[in-house]
Amino acid sequence: MSYDFYTKHNYSDSTTIGGVTMPNVFTKAGDIPYVDGSGVLTLATPEFTAGPSSATVINTIPVFADTTGRLLEDTSATISPEGKLNVANLGVGLLNYPAIDGSVDSALVSDGAGNLSLQKIFTKGPESSTATAIPVFSDITGKVLQDSSVTIDSAGKLVANDLAVGALSYPSVDSTAGSLLATDGSGHISFVSPIQPSIVYGSLSTVQNSNLGVGDHVKVNLQNYSYGTSVSLDSTTAYSNAANVDSLGRFKVSPNGSYLLECKMPLITLEDHNSTFTIQWYNADDGSVLGAPLVYTGTGTNVIFYGFPFLQGFITTTSAEVRVECRITANNGLTEINTCYVNVINLNQL
Repeated sequence: MSYDFYTKHNYSDSTTIGGVTMPNVFTKAGDIPYVDGSGVLTLATPEFTAGPSSATVINTIPVFADTTGRLLEDTSATISPEGKLNVANLGVGLLNYPAIDGSVDSALVSDGAGNLSLQKIFTKGPESSTATAIPVFSDITGKVLQDSSVTIDSAGKLVANDLAVGALSYPSVDSTAGSLLATDGSGHISFVSPIQPSIVYGSLSTVQNSNLGVGDHVKVNLQNYSYGTSVSLDSTTAYSNAANVDSLGRFKVSPNGSYLLECKMPLITLEDHNSTFTIQWYNADDGSVLGAPLVYTGTGTNVIFYGFPFLQGFITTTSAEVRVECRITANNGLTEINTCYVNVINLNQL
């Protein structure tokens, strides 16, 4: 037999339907009835987890929406059907990984504070290189290399097309045998021919027994030896003691040089043992003295006196050629210059 009935109000401490006792206490919203297995139905929080009403994107990974463990909500992280995990940011423990890519060949670098970033730290060489070539950076990043034309072989020999050390450049091609390296004063080293000394050794071919007064000079007329072009002996012009003119016995020295002047008189003739004379090197153009004078005094008792007066002087020229002479500046008894040697040497070319 069956019964259908409707109860509008049924107040009781418990209600039993069949063998199941219905719940009689209100708990909280969202609770659902559970059977305890012994015929008692109670309201309790459901043991399954409820998802949101809709998901933002298919394959989105859900997370718990509260601390009950029974409610899920959407995130922006997804897992594709192929198993690809895609997240906006990634942290593993205390380490944060970058979310955007870097340039080619970048590497993960830590900042020491728990953050990784992609940076260019490795230097990349060319696809191919010349054996023993020295690489150079191809841009300002310091991370890309390229070949250079400079090589170092296994024996340590460095070969370069050109060489500069600081502001000084060196030649790249050889010169003739015996050439020297010299600077031009403007940062360039180049090969030059070796500087040859310029020397003139002169002497008297005959005894000088005239033109021995004050203001006269030794009439050197024989060129025994000559080398170079910066010194020359006038052995042909008529003798003159006038200033600033060519004259027999005068030497010409070139500009921009330093010169040693020597006058040696191994044999002279004096009137008596009290005779004396003075010689002095002079600039024959402007009359200026060159060095100290030599005062010679006879000490013998014979009319013919053998002595060896030796006088040196120096001159440094600037922008013009200069005539020089060994001049007699005082004479009291010198009657002859029997033998005399005069040498002029360019000191810059030794």
